[in-house]
Amino acid sequence: MFAYTRAHPMSVRELQVQSRNAKGQSLHWLLREKLGAEHLAQHRWHLALHEAHLRQGAPACLHLEVGVSREWVLEGGTPAEVRSRQKQLLSSAVAWAQSWSGGGVIAARLDLDGEGCGTAHVYVAPLAVERHRSGSTRVAVSLNKVLENLSVKVTSSKGQHYRSLNTSWASAAQELLDRRLQRGRLREASGEQHV
Repeated sequence: MFAYTRAHPMSVRELQVQSRNAKGQSLHWLLREKLGAEHLAQHRWHLALHEAHLRQGAPACLHLEVGVSREWVLEGGTPAEVRSRQKQLLSSAVAWAQSWSGGGVIAARLDLDGEGCGTAHVYVAPLAVERHRSGSTRVAVSLNKVLENLSVKVTSSKGQHYRSLNTSWASAAQELLDRRLQRGRLREASGEQHV
């Protein structure tokens, strides 16, 4: 059984489209419940809360598909046990993303259809302090800086962002969900391309 991630940097427009996808039957985690599953509103609340800004042309957030093998979710057997595992997966995926993003998760969902039952969609807008030559500082959404820090921590290299996400999630999934969940083989060993 495997634990995996897929990462997609998103613009503000793409984030707004994702709100439409969240309208189906899903489990949700929301930064601010009052705002509902409107991801763009959650993003704006996150920026206001931290007095942060979004740099022009920069991604608004990272859409992470955080998953485990479908067989792990279905292993419980009964519908109640499957739902319990789905809730556990969603809360574990959020906790993991919060841990390396400095509390940057703005929303998350797990679709309750047959196909997506083992994948949580986590929307992360990690913040970092920008330092300018003038000496001033301000807080901004910075996917690259936060992913670079995770990469150094996990692989001792700055440029292994997606590898680091997979390795880090597999480790967290083993700790939070089930020791049997393994990271997939590295691309160099499998010959597969990231999709």
